[in-house]
Amino acid sequence: MRRRTITAVAVALGIASTLGAETRTQASSSAQDDFNGDGRSDLVIGVPLEDIGATADAGAVHVLAGTAAGVRARGSQFWNEDSAGVSGATAANDRFGSSFAGGDFDDDSYSDLAVGIPCQTVGAATCAGSVIVFYGSPFGLSTDGSDTIDQDTVGVPGFAETDDAFGSALAAGDFDGDGRDDLAVGAPGEAVGATANAGVVYILVGGADGIEGAGARMILPAAVGEVAETDDRFGETLASGNFDGNAFADLVIASPGESGAVAGIGSITSIVGSETGLDLGEAVSFTQDSAGVPGRAEVGDRFGTTLAAGDFDGDGNDDLAVGAPEEALGAVGGAGAIHLFDGSDASLTVTGSRAIWQGEGMRGAAESDDLTGAALAAGDFDNDGRDDLAVGVPGETYSGFQHGGQVLVMRGTDIGLNQVGTVTLHQDVAGVAEVPEDDDRFGGALDAADYNGDGRDDLAVGVDETFAVVSAGGVHVFFGAASGISTNDDQFFGQDSVAIPDTAEISDRFGSVL
Repeated sequence: MRRRTITAVAVALGIASTLGAETRTQASSSAQDDFNGDGRSDLVIGVPLEDIGATADAGAVHVLAGTAAGVRARGSQFWNEDSAGVSGATAANDRFGSSFAGGDFDDDSYSDLAVGIPCQTVGAATCAGSVIVFYGSPFGLSTDGSDTIDQDTVGVPGFAETDDAFGSALAAGDFDGDGRDDLAVGAPGEAVGATANAGVVYILVGGADGIEGAGARMILPAAVGEVAETDDRFGETLASGNFDGNAFADLVIASPGESGAVAGIGSITSIVGSETGLDLGEAVSFTQDSAGVPGRAEVGDRFGTTLAAGDFDGDGNDDLAVGAPEEALGAVGGAGAIHLFDGSDASLTVTGSRAIWQGEGMRGAAESDDLTGAALAAGDFDNDGRDDLAVGVPGETYSGFQHGGQVLVMRGTDIGLNQVGTVTLHQDVAGVAEVPEDDDRFGGALDAADYNGDGRDDLAVGVDETFAVVSAGGVHVFFGAASGISTNDDQFFGQDSVAIPDTAEISDRFGSVL
């Protein structure tokens, strides 16, 4: 089953962020994002700030094929709203590729790809947002039969309004167990009554013809026991996983803007799947002030900014890592922290939950603006039956390079994640391509999947790399090994790499979404 996790769309929608780029994380599964059915995952790279011709920030997506030798640029696909067969047309600030999720929506054994366009104009409503679904085939993704869905699509509840930002976050999972993946779509800018930016989530149902508007559901905060409040942004982050170990995917919805006694503490809500789809009556919600959750909620922590589902202890139930990258640790602002929740027969539980950060359960020392947990990805990099967790620390300063960024890869064990054996990655580590520079922010985006089909997950890492132009962006691919993630054979791609379509431009931030 595919477990997808999506982070906040910071740049595209002007949400407070010190990263300066969108990120997307996901947990691993066998041959996820395998669009051509060859048994190897393909690599999807979002460039939501890409200019298409003279159209600024229209956005684009690159798809690089997985092969036995690793990720291949030759023959890669390049998608944007001006691509042949894609409905609509590019427009400034659409931010195509701000989010995406892969799943087999039509049960034909080929993965399909949903791409979020959260600032798409729908009718007269600017930044209403839409989602386009490309379907897999023996030749990879195709526009044949592609579907574009928005809030004005027949069957979708509600209607498109300015700044709804439908498509800001996406997650795919088979919530009703019918063999076809369904698609969760966040619209965090949606007003609920007179409450601005309260947010809602839509569930689009997979069928024989893929994703359509028919049968769509809208999940309001009140339906899961939450009170809609201004700027909660319910659905800004989404994740799917199997937390109770049954035959149905479950969904986690984050509201990073949630306020309690203080503003912007953040919350998460977990909803279990069932034969009839997501069971809203079984939803459970947590903040850092919930009983049994370690730590305490503080102003602007934005708990739930990132999520990653993975079975870290190998017990058959997925667990959940929740990032709060803006968490202050004492006087150390923006140090960042991660909360870990265990799966159980009943879903997520606070029993045994813990909080970790650099210096407490995690290698390193907490420093201002490290932003630990700004990106997360779970994958079994050593193929031992337990998922490991890659943690992006894009604000980390090392070797004199301000905000050069790093990634910490923690090992899964029988008792969960352990800092013993942690692998540290950055551009000053032997074997890693390129060299460190100020503001590279290595680790601002992460993706875990088995690109070479050897049974071990591999790790893609986004970096806000400067080449001939500032913040053109790049992506490293590190491969799994018996000892975990290895720096041997590191692959590096940018838009000036051989066989990659298009060219590197200022502030493209290629790889800011993975």
